[in-house]
Amino acid sequence: MERRRSRAPGVRRSVAAMTLTSHQHAGGSDVAVSLIAAELGRVRDLLVSQLTSRGGTEEVERLLKYVGQRGGKMLRPALLLLSGLAAGALTDKHIRAGAIIEMIHTATLLHDDVIDGGQIRRGMPTVNRMWGNEPAVLVGDYLLSHAFCLCTGLDREPARIIAEATTQVCEGELTQITQKHNWDLTEPQYIEIITDKSASLFAAACRVGAHLANGCPSLCDQLAAFGLSMGVAFQITDDLLDLTGDESRAGKTLGADIDNDKPTLALIHLLGHCDQARRAAIQALVEADDRREELSAALSAAGSLDYARDKARRCIDRSLDILGCVRPSPARDALGALAGHIVERTR
Repeated sequence: MERRRSRAPGVRRSVAAMTLTSHQHAGGSDVAVSLIAAELGRVRDLLVSQLTSRGGTEEVERLLKYVGQRGGKMLRPALLLLSGLAAGALTDKHIRAGAIIEMIHTATLLHDDVIDGGQIRRGMPTVNRMWGNEPAVLVGDYLLSHAFCLCTGLDREPARIIAEATTQVCEGELTQITQKHNWDLTEPQYIEIITDKSASLFAAACRVGAHLANGCPSLCDQLAAFGLSMGVAFQITDDLLDLTGDESRAGKTLGADIDNDKPTLALIHLLGHCDQARRAAIQALVEADDRREELSAALSAAGSLDYARDKARRCIDRSLDILGCVRPSPARDALGALAGHIVERTR
C-alpha cells in the first residue's frame, strides 16, 4: 500500500488554497513571478545577449535578433528560479541555467512551427513564415548547440539533468510524429508522449533550480515531481486550447494538432466512447479541412472537453499535493500560484 505523503503545516489540497496570501488577484501568475522579477530580467538579458552572430551576415544578425525579441512567458525559467528559492538562495548559476532552459524551449518551438506549419507564435509571425523552413530549423539547432555551450559553465549534475531532459523532449516529439493518424492511441500512451515532450523540461527546471541552491536529494525529487505533474497539466491544457482557443488571445496558430492528425486527450476520449459508425464519422471530420469548430462542438457534446479539463485539474491537484511536502515559504506559495494558473490560462 502506498504511503501517503506528510503535508507541511497549513497546506490544503485544493488548487484554490495554494495561492499567494496577501497579493491574490486574477493575474496570479504575474504576482507569483514578481518574487523573482529581477532575476527573470537577468535571464532574459542573458538570453538576448547570446543571440548574436559570430561573424555572420546582417541577415543572420537580423534573424537572431528577431528570435530574441519574441519574448515568451518565461514559465520554465520562473519554475527554476522559484525552485531555487524554495530550496535556498539564488546564484549566478541559476541565471545561466534559466537562460539555457529557455533556449532549449525556444528551439523546440521553432522546430514545432516548421513541423506543424505554424504562422503565428508569441503574437508575431513565425520564423519559418518570415524566412522559410530551412533557416527556422537551423536557428533552432543554433539555440540548442549554444545552450549546451552555456552548460559547460554549470556543474556536471545540472548539465546532465538538462541533457537528459532535452533527449527526452526529442524522443517525445519523435514518438508523437510516428503516431499521426493513429486513432487507436490510448490515454496512457498519450500521457507518456506529453510527459516526454513537455513535462520533462518542467521537471528538469525544478530539479536544476533546487540542486543549484544545494537542496537535499528528497527536496530535489519533490520539486521535480511537482514540475512533472504540472507539465502534464500544461500540455493537456495546451492541446485543449489548440481545439477551442482564440488565436487573437493565444498569440499563436491554433488547430495544428487536428490539421496534422495528432490524437490528443479529448479526441482519444471521444473515439473511445462511440460505436464504429460514429467513430468513422469523427475520423472523417478530423481529417477534413476547416472543421475545427464542428469537431469542437462534437467533443463538447460528448463531454470529452470536460474530461480533458478534469484530467488537467487532477494533475494540478497532484502537483499541489506534492508541493505540500515542501517547507512553507513565499517561493513555495508562488510555485503553487503558477500551478493553479495553468488550467485557467487562455494562451
